[in-house]
Amino acid sequence: MTFVAAIAELSPSTLDELPHVAIAYPLAYVVGFLSVLTPGGLVVREGTLYLLLAPIVGKGNALVIALAMRAWEIAIEAACSAGVIGAHVGKRV
Repeated sequence: MTFVAAIAELSPSTLDELPHVAIAYPLAYVVGFLSVLTPGGLVVREGTLYLLLAPIVGKGNALVIALAMRAWEIAIEAACSAGVIGAHVGKRV
């Protein structure tokens, strides 16, 4: 929801849709996870998130939010991996 609030201007009508916005990402994550043909739900998760958010925040904002969420996930996974690799390399020295 914070990503949505940061990218899309939340109007009073959007605030009425807050439960829909809150459930959009977990639902998109599950759909992407269940997609066995794509690695990491690539494109499936973003497409689902786009379809769920477009009626609320607009098509352009929904696209930016979906792509930003994927970039954010990759950055988090890279940081965690770097921490694990750094801890492992530190033990060898």
